[in-house]
Amino acid sequence: MKKVIVMLFVFVPTLIFAQADTTRLNALLDMSLEELMDQEIYSVSKTAESVLEAPQTVIIISAEEIQRRGYIDLEQLFHDLPGFDISRGNGTQYSQMYQRGYRSKNTERTSFQIDGIEENDLWSNSVWLSRQYPLSNVKRVEVIYGPSANIYGANAFLGVINIVTKDADDILYQDRSIGINAEACYGSWNTWYTDVTVAAKYKSFSMTATGRIYQSDEMDLSNYDDWDYDLTNYNLGFYKEILGTDDDEIAQAAMDLDGQGYMSDSELNGMKPYYSNNTNDYLLNVKFKLSDFTFGFQHYKRDEGYGAWYRDEYELGPEHGGRWVPRNTFVYGKYEKKLQIN
Repeated sequence: MKKVIVMLFVFVPTLIFAQADTTRLNALLDMSLEELMDQEIYSVSKTAESVLEAPQTVIIISAEEIQRRGYIDLEQLFHDLPGFDISRGNGTQYSQMYQRGYRSKNTERTSFQIDGIEENDLWSNSVWLSRQYPLSNVKRVEVIYGPSANIYGANAFLGVINIVTKDADDILYQDRSIGINAEACYGSWNTWYTDVTVAAKYKSFSMTATGRIYQSDEMDLSNYDDWDYDLTNYNLGFYKEILGTDDDEIAQAAMDLDGQGYMSDSELNGMKPYYSNNTNDYLLNVKFKLSDFTFGFQHYKRDEGYGAWYRDEYELGPEHGGRWVPRNTFVYGKYEKKLQIN
């Protein structure tokens, strides 16, 4: 490895490293290629193996890389990975991801997992990837490119994303028995979140509990015609097209009903219709470990609006009841020691 970097300086003499990179560069020079590649991954074969031995194309993103890149939610990470196309619409599904150029609907062709436990919706196979996942408790992200149906089933047609969360040993310092990690952020559109992780350890027993709350009013799109909620511009022709009819009386009746409870000079649920798309998400993840046995629990609620994927003539904002609220809960147990049969 050192020879490779020395040759780089020979062929590119103008190469300049920032002073802040000196420490990392020196550490890199002291590492062999074998050491750089000797990272363990669990997702490919469901057992620990090095990246070189794994029979798949794999990318591993560490907690240090996540911190250096400044991501504030899990979805942002995938914008920087090769082979991913992202469609973010702030709608019923905050973001859709497509791997290897295969445009699937609702990210149902990629298996999304937390600690090896599949998160895909049981009915639709959708991945409800939004801002509910805390990054402060992520140890690494393992991304498998290509079909993995032989291990994970049809949902892994395009690949697998496994989010590995931290254990108590990753949080506790200097042999302490209790530790806390916390972070908070506030930004535009009244957006804020807070992550808190509590870890404890006593002999062979350990516990981690992580929670995140994320809230935002989201970007106001009311200055655009498609989301201004001024429906007085929609005439009989519009209602005929929407209803699939040529009958003026039917179209007029529909327009009158909208005028009574939906138009800009009326009130709906006691308030005048206006653009809204606020988000109220939360997640709780608890993990207990006793020697080689792990017991885990997770619950989240993703409470968001229809957003920019539906215009004002189709859906009302969440302030008037137009919300999309998936909930996900799972409980699991794992025994991680190999069984030997004589």
